[in-house]
Amino acid sequence: MFGGRQLVEKILAQAKKAAEEAEVFLVSAEETPVQFEANRLKHVQGKQSTSVALRIIKDGRLGYATGTDVGDIQGLVENALETARFGTKAKFELPPTTPYPPVDIFDPDVESVSVEKMAQLGEELIALITEHTPEIICEAVVEKETIALRIMNSRGGQASYKQSIFSIGVVGNLTRGTDMLFVGEGQSSGHPLTEVGEIAKVVLRQLDLAKNQATAPTKQLPVIFTPEGVASALLSPLMAAFNGKTVLEGVSPIGQKLGKQVFDTKLSLWDDPTIAYRPHSRPCDDEGVPSQRTPLIEKGVVSSFLYDLQTAALANTKSTGSASRGGGLPLPSP
Repeated sequence: MFGGRQLVEKILAQAKKAAEEAEVFLVSAEETPVQFEANRLKHVQGKQSTSVALRIIKDGRLGYATGTDVGDIQGLVENALETARFGTKAKFELPPTTPYPPVDIFDPDVESVSVEKMAQLGEELIALITEHTPEIICEAVVEKETIALRIMNSRGGQASYKQSIFSIGVVGNLTRGTDMLFVGEGQSSGHPLTEVGEIAKVVLRQLDLAKNQATAPTKQLPVIFTPEGVASALLSPLMAAFNGKTVLEGVSPIGQKLGKQVFDTKLSLWDDPTIAYRPHSRPCDDEGVPSQRTPLIEKGVVSSFLYDLQTAALANTKSTGSASRGGGLPLPSP
């Protein structure tokens, strides 16, 4: 599915003729979702995509371009040069050659899972739920994906890796009179998922807990956060608050709290993309900076923020290896 080295080298060589520094980011993806709707198999659709992003520094300013026509090298370079005329000032240097931590994120068995097996998993999951609650209407997705990435820059920095992701998810809608209940659960892994019992178990528990309706009193009450509750309710706003860009813009509520006790001493939080076979793990970020385990909260104390190269330079600190291009966007951000 993926090689790309020669293509990246050609783009880089062309860009170096016109700019002081250049970086090429190439990503290919092959995904196969098996989708269910109204408790039945709806369709299976394989997708392949390739995109390339070029970032340059010309006269001290950032230029960028992206495209899916990987053969139009000259057009890509010209577009990057055009945006550099109005680009922001580059405050960073691209990373040179550097070692990366070994992070296991690819399992070839994911590619080998047949569409028939994926359809069977989805059917089993829906059957377990509808046997418990026959009137529920479910939508489900069983998906396998392989991602291949290559990055190279004019200072000698280069990295490439291949990643596998297998995921299963289901959402159920139960309507009784004017009352609508939504339940759901999902799992993702770098390995193939071969059974759906645990996913169904969570959904069935949600259904059991929702059997009896109750009215919440209008007063302050203690809240118990399970691990799932923390993930769904707190992680998104916390990650926005720890984003180095929001800190620099002055919109993070904890931007001025570095080194201070803000949370309960029982709360600690790390950003760790080096855990094996997790969907967001990787040996380096989307700028070629090595991945690392970054403490964000240690016993309630704000310990660090997440930075890419540009935001780190503006904050007079180092990148935490947190740059992401969101699947191939030209400009990375933490």
